[in-house]
Amino acid sequence: QPPEGNVLLKQFQDQIRMTGPITIHQYMKAVLTHPMGGYYMHGDKVGEKGDFITSPEISQMFGELLGVWVYSEWRKMGSEKPLQLIELGPGRGTLVRDILRVLQQFGVSGDAIHVHLVEISPFYRNMQKTTLCAESDGNGKNNRNGSTKTNTNNVSDSNTNDTTKSSSNIKKSKSNVNKDRTGVDDAAAYGDVRINMNMFPDDGTPILSGTTTWNSPVTWHDQLNTVPSGFSMFLAHEFFDVMPIHQLVKKDGEWREVLVDICGDIGYGGYGDTRSQRVIPTEEEDLGASSSQKSDASVNKDDDVKSSNETDRRKITTSSADTSTGNLSSGNDGEMGSSKEKDDILLRYVLSKNQTPASILYTKDIEGRDSLEYSPESMLMMQQLCARIETTGGALLMVDYGHDGTKGDTFRAYRQHRQQHPLSGPGTADLTADVDFSLLKKAMPESVTSYGPVSQGFFLKNMGIELRLMRLLQNNRDHKQQKSIVSGYTRLIQDLGVSFKMMAVYPSVMRTLLQKFPPPGFFRKLDEGWEMEESKDAQDVKKKIWLHRKTVDEENKE
Repeated sequence: QPPEGNVLLKQFQDQIRMTGPITIHQYMKAVLTHPMGGYYMHGDKVGEKGDFITSPEISQMFGELLGVWVYSEWRKMGSEKPLQLIELGPGRGTLVRDILRVLQQFGVSGDAIHVHLVEISPFYRNMQKTTLCAESDGNGKNNRNGSTKTNTNNVSDSNTNDTTKSSSNIKKSKSNVNKDRTGVDDAAAYGDVRINMNMFPDDGTPILSGTTTWNSPVTWHDQLNTVPSGFSMFLAHEFFDVMPIHQLVKKDGEWREVLVDICGDIGYGGYGDTRSQRVIPTEEEDLGASSSQKSDASVNKDDDVKSSNETDRRKITTSSADTSTGNLSSGNDGEMGSSKEKDDILLRYVLSKNQTPASILYTKDIEGRDSLEYSPESMLMMQQLCARIETTGGALLMVDYGHDGTKGDTFRAYRQHRQQHPLSGPGTADLTADVDFSLLKKAMPESVTSYGPVSQGFFLKNMGIELRLMRLLQNNRDHKQQKSIVSGYTRLIQDLGVSFKMMAVYPSVMRTLLQKFPPPGFFRKLDEGWEMEESKDAQDVKKKIWLHRKTVDEENKE
C-alpha cells in the first residue's frame, strides 16, 4: 500500500494494474509537473534548506559573466531594440536578476529590454516576481517601489561596471556605449517531432506580467508559444536536465525500453514477479530497485555525481510471463540507502518484453552505443528555439550537466542534497538525467550553428572570472566575506565547473562573423579538441592575471 497522502504513488499503482508498466518518461513527467503532487509545483526546492543548489545561488559572478556574454553578443548582432531576454525555467529568478543588473551598467534598461520567463510552476512564478519586481510586504502583496532581494553571496562593488572587463570582446562593445517547457504526451512523442519552422503563433495569453526594478517589462509564460517573436537572447540554465526521458537499453542486439512496474505479485498479463511481495535487492535476485548511487553521501544536484554507469548499475527485471530476472550490466557491491528506504520502495524497474515505439523510433540512427536516454520534449524545444533564432535572430546559451553521447544511464533523484532512489516517494525528490548534447545537436537544422559543449569552468575562466574575483576581493575587506567569495569561485570552477557544460547556438548566417569574432567563452582551444584562434583581448586578460599573481608572490616572499 502507498504511504498515506502520496497521491502520485497510488495513481501509478492504479495505472500499472490497469494497463501495465509505464515508461520512465511517463513517470518522470508526472512526478515533476503533476498539478497535485508534482515536485516543482509546490514549495521552494533550491538552496541550503532545499534539495539542491544552483550556480547563480552560489555566487553573483556566475550571473554577472553571463550578463557580459548576453551584452557582448547582442552588440555583435547590431543591438536591436527592444532586446528580448528569454529564460526557460528561471528557478528563483536569481540568474536573470544578476544579468539585468549587469545590462543596466551598460545602459540597457527600461523599455530597451523586455524580459520573458517561461515557467510552469505557479509557486516559482510568484517567487520570480518578488525577486525581479519588488519585495513582498509580508502580506503576499508586492510593493512596486521596494528593493529586490539578493542572494547571500551578492557582495557590493564600488565599480560594478568593472564586470564588463571580463569579456574577450567587451572593449569593443564598451566603446560603443554612449548613451514550458513544452509538454508532449507519449502518444505525440512517438511521432515526428519536427515543427512548422515558418511561423510562431501566439497560443493564448501570458499568465503574469509586471515591471522589473530596472523599469523593464517582464512577462511570464507557461509555454514558449506565447512568447512573441522577435530578436531574442535565450537562456536555458538547468532546463533540459528535467525534461522527461525514455531510457533504452540494447539486449541481445535489440533495443528495449526500461519501464516502471509494481513490486510483488500483481497477477496480470505476465508482468510482475510471483516470488516476492517486497523489493529488497540482493546480488542473487535483484528485482530492479537497486539504484545508481548511495543515498548517504551528501551531494548537491549540481555536483559531478557518478551515474549508475559508473557505480552500482541497477539490475533490471525482464518483463515476461516467467519469473527469470536479467542482469543487463555488471555492477559492484554498492547499495542504495538503508534497508528501511528500500522497504519503502513499492515500484521497480523492468525491461520491456518486446520493442516499444520509443525503442524503435529513437534508436534508428544510433550506432556504437548500448544504452540511451532520449527526451522527445528536449528535441522539440531545441527545434523551436532554432526556428526562432534562424527566423528572427538572436542566440541561445545553454548551461547543464551532461555529456556528448558517452553515457546512457544517468537517471537519478535528489532530496535534501542527497541522492536517493528515483522510485522512492514519487513527488518528494527532484528527478534529473544528464543532457545528451550529441542528440540535441542532431536535432538542430543546418540553418543554425553551435559552439561547445565546453566545461563551465573553462567557459568562466575564458570570460574572465579570475579578474572579477580579484575586483570583488579588493573591494570587500571583510575576511568572512572574502572567504565566501573564494568558496563560491572554487565551486563554480572546480566542482560544478567540471560536471556542467556550456553550449551556444547562433544563426548559421553568422558563421563568418563568428570566425572573426568568436563567442566569448568559446574562443580558445576547447575541451573536445577543436581549435579557434585566441583573440588579443584574451591574451591581455591572461597577461593581467599573470602580473597580478607575480605581484602577490613577490609580496608573500617579502
